[in-house]
Amino acid sequence: MKSIYETMNMFNIDVTSKCLVAECWCPDIFIPKIQEALIQAQRTSQTAIPSVLTRIDTTQTPPTLNITNKFTRGFQAIVDAYGVSNYGEVNPMPYTCVTFPFIFSVMFGDA
Repeated sequence: MKSIYETMNMFNIDVTSKCLVAECWCPDIFIPKIQEALIQAQRTSQTAIPSVLTRIDTTQTPPTLNITNKFTRGFQAIVDAYGVSNYGEVNPMPYTCVTFPFIFSVMFGDA
């Protein structure tokens, strides 16, 4: 519940329209899921005010998105501990998945 209020505190409130305005980055492939979640939230809250999702084009560089699964999440955390690659750069996580077990075993063999 606390995280919901922290997120809502980042919204801009439009006093005249009695609404919250949120701006965020999201990949185009996630837009249908976000629209579905907004519709579900409107149904759950039983509000008469509809949710609107508008795509805004920008010239700013988007943030880096590294999609992971249950297996690769730990390796991505190791890579992110050293730094996050910029948008458009190659993610070194796949190479870490392959090389990390071998380097880790060499470290224990050396001890």
